[in-house]
Amino acid sequence: MTKSAKSLFLITLLFMLLIAALGSDKSIFNYIQKDIYRPQSNGKTQNSLRKFSGNDDNSVTVWLFFTDKGFSNEFELNSEIEKLRLNRTPESLKNRYKSNNPIDFTDLPVYKPYVEQISEYALKIRHKSRWFNAVSIEIRVDALPSVSSLPFISKIEPVRIHKISYPLDTEMTNSYLNKGASCNEIDYGNSFGQLDQISVVAAHNSGYTGKDVLIAMFDTGFRVSHGSFSHIVDSGRLIAQHDFVNNDDIVSDENNERAQGHGTSTWSAVGGFRNGIHIGSAFGASFILAKTEDVRSETKAEEDNWIAAAEWVETLGADIISSSLAYLDFDGTEDDYSIDDLDGNTILITLAADLAVSKGINVVTAMGNEGSGPTSLWGPADGHDVISVGAVNQSGLLAKFSSRGPTIDGRIKPDVVAQGVSTASANSFSDSSYGFLSGTSLSTPLVAGAVALLLEARPDLSPDQVKSELRSTADNSLTPNNDVGWGLIDLKAPLNISGITECDSATVAELDIISVYPNPSTTGYTKLLFKIEEKINYVDGVNYKFFIYDLLGRKISFLDEGYAFPGIQPQLNWDHKDEFGKRVSSGIYVAVLSINGRRVTKKFAVLH
Repeated sequence: MTKSAKSLFLITLLFMLLIAALGSDKSIFNYIQKDIYRPQSNGKTQNSLRKFSGNDDNSVTVWLFFTDKGFSNEFELNSEIEKLRLNRTPESLKNRYKSNNPIDFTDLPVYKPYVEQISEYALKIRHKSRWFNAVSIEIRVDALPSVSSLPFISKIEPVRIHKISYPLDTEMTNSYLNKGASCNEIDYGNSFGQLDQISVVAAHNSGYTGKDVLIAMFDTGFRVSHGSFSHIVDSGRLIAQHDFVNNDDIVSDENNERAQGHGTSTWSAVGGFRNGIHIGSAFGASFILAKTEDVRSETKAEEDNWIAAAEWVETLGADIISSSLAYLDFDGTEDDYSIDDLDGNTILITLAADLAVSKGINVVTAMGNEGSGPTSLWGPADGHDVISVGAVNQSGLLAKFSSRGPTIDGRIKPDVVAQGVSTASANSFSDSSYGFLSGTSLSTPLVAGAVALLLEARPDLSPDQVKSELRSTADNSLTPNNDVGWGLIDLKAPLNISGITECDSATVAELDIISVYPNPSTTGYTKLLFKIEEKINYVDGVNYKFFIYDLLGRKISFLDEGYAFPGIQPQLNWDHKDEFGKRVSSGIYVAVLSINGRRVTKKFAVLH
């Protein structure tokens, strides 16, 4: 059980013990209603509201947290919980039981009479949050004192407006045009490398596609009419869609807002299917689409939309949330979060993400694209229980833009990585256009799809178990760090499948780094043995190049270039020196073998 789940369990247990001991004492009961789940106050509330004094013509967007949910005794509470449980669909309850977290106080709606009273002051009620027992509203500043004096208001906080970490445009290059069709039933087009890198191709070949797994996509909007999604729409696997910005059910562009580009790309990375062009990591899954970000606000996003979407998809039985937009604002104004808030216990979206995990949803979220500085991650990647995803290139080397850990309380982040450099995806220029994007926005849905394949094979896994499986079998699991976390995921072990595929084509070159030894090396050298099996008989051999990189993606040594012949296994020796003849420091290094635009890699350790 995770930290957040344990905390919620202990609070609930305390509630039951106190009720048993004290009966229906109303003061004790209401005290527990107030504090059973409450985001921490960061001491900024009064300052945030005080700055609006003197500007009574202004309106602000704030959270109003309530003291309770209107119950006067244990019987009323238990009756409402049981009524809610009976009204929930089996799909929405299955994940709760996997996480040993039945319906509880946080699932009950906010108290309607409180909302009705608030309506008298509010310009607009935006969202109601069951999980935080709060509402977000737009209100005139001069009405705030009256609202704050209401006896059922616990506290008032501004609705934070976050910057969004968007992906980077990438030009198409021939090095990514790796079809991978001749060894597989599916022609993966340009997406072969990014899927094969994390053993998704092997999972597909074993029959896993994400069938019967429900993935919720949180993003800016989606071009639902794109051909990459026709298999989902035509088969009835688009379960629901909602726009939390405009409060309607249209997640594609409205009124020329040009919002659907980012979401189209991320959805295609996990769910797309266009044989010979592009394949998503879990194209057989079902989907919920939530438009949570307003691109018209100049790359700003309001946190209450994300939280409302999370509460909505939980009731629909979502197994996975894939959230590719990272959030933070370090501009230094009074109501901003700061780097000190990246502790997993402060940023409201992070709290919501962890609470979603405690309710049985696997939350897969982007680290952000803020580069190499320590603690450059953005929320909700700082969550205790979420799966935070960084980015590497097609050779498995860390992307320079990928945000780093640790969290401010010292936890390693990211959890895992996948390809986020020149990731093949659909784009929204037309219903048939495709391209490449870079960013943790694109590595995140690849991992979300991998989680779907794992849940298809092992549906009883809880989110804690899924996260543990991914981390313990990733390629850096023995030495996790704040650059790549536990490393590139590898589905072969969790799915108990082989990565070997029979190839019938006479045009495919097989290359492999057979062994790197000694590993770890303490002798001052490392031997690298590799092979190239070429189905076409090249008389003059096949040109290869061999490099050594570090985990930050820096080239350490150009080891060798030459010609290898089919069936021959060349051996290279590296003396642990860089290109300038200087001995390298102890650490993890990556051997990279390249032939005809294809690359294979193998990590190894050097110890002095």
